[in-house]
Amino acid sequence: GEAPVWEPLSIQYADYAVWQEHLLGSENNPDSLIAKQLEYWSKTLEHLPDQLELPTD
Repeated sequence: GEAPVWEPLSIQYADYAVWQEHLLGSENNPDSLIAKQLEYWSKTLEHLPDQLELPTD
């Protein structure tokens, strides 16, 4: 019946976001890992239909 008493986390989500941007780089930099991944997936998925017609029954 009592609220748990937890210690504050040593890192926050903002710390993770900074680390991820440092690791992947910027989308605006064509040599960055994230730009290369976006280019790959954009090319891989470019011929897919906008919507899949799946049965709903």
